[in-house]
Amino acid sequence: MAEGRSDDFKKHFLGTHFFNPPRYLKLLEIIPTEHTDPDVVAYVNYPHLANA
Repeated sequence: MAEGRSDDFKKHFLGTHFFNPPRYLKLLEIIPTEHTDPDVVAYVNYPHLANA
């Protein structure tokens, strides 16, 4: 999905997968690529987003 994009884009790119049904299963899988910056993954995993 990020092929052909800039290196800056690639370091901010990751995939997500919501489990169904999301209204009952409040789970989100975070899927970084080999290019994803670890700081981006840490930010997305941060608890402040849980109740957003």
